[in-house]
Amino acid sequence: MELMIVRTFLLFASVLFSMSLGEDPKYCGYDEVTQLVESAHPGFKASSDYVFELAKLHANESGKRDIIYQIPTVFHIVYNNDVHNLPDHVIESQVDVRNVDFRRLNENANETRKEFFPFTADVEIEFPFAS
Repeated sequence: MELMIVRTFLLFASVLFSMSLGEDPKYCGYDEVTQLVESAHPGFKASSDYVFELAKLHANESGKRDIIYQIPTVFHIVYNNDVHNLPDHVIESQVDVRNVDFRRLNENANETRKEFFPFTADVEIEFPFAS
C-alpha cells in the first residue's frame, strides 16, 4: 500500500513538473500533488505532515549524531553489447558525487537558494559499495 502511495505521488509530481516547464521557474506543485494523492489515499497529507514535523524536530536537535548511516549499494548495468556498458569509473564517480552531496560537502553548497537554506543539512548518510 505504501509503495503504491509513493508511486502515485511520483507520477503526479512528474506530470506536474512536465506541465510546469516553461512557466515560473520558482513554481512548486507540492500542494497540488498532495491534494491529488490525498483524494486517492485519504490520510496521506496527515502522514506527510507527521514525517515533516519529525524531520524538523530532529533537525533542531543540538549536536550531531554519533553515527553515520551507511546504505550498501549495488548497481546492475543492463546492456546489449559492450558499447552500451558503463565503465566502473563512471559508476564510482556518481557514487562519490552522491556521497558528497548527502554529506553536504559539495563545493557549491554555499550557493543554495535562500528559500531552501533552512532545510539544508548533512544528513549523515553514505552509500558505500556493497561487499
